[in-house]
Amino acid sequence: MATLLAERLHFDLDGDACVAEPDGASGGELTLGALVSGSWEALAAGTADCPVCHGHGTMRARWGAGPRPVMGSCAACGSAMA
Repeated sequence: MATLLAERLHFDLDGDACVAEPDGASGGELTLGALVSGSWEALAAGTADCPVCHGHGTMRARWGAGPRPVMGSCAACGSAMA
């Protein structure tokens, strides 16, 4: 099994540049599993940073009948986790 690494991308709106920006002290080697898991843990508290657009606290929890959120949606970019 291979490990997928996620890096934050910085888009230069004045030019054509799109460069990876390391996130964290481990050289930016945040796995996709860690990124998604962290988002779900934060959603259990009600809000989280969006793993797609990185909006601060823009991911809102959607609750089902149980004690944990069943989905989250971003108010900034419209992405959803389910």
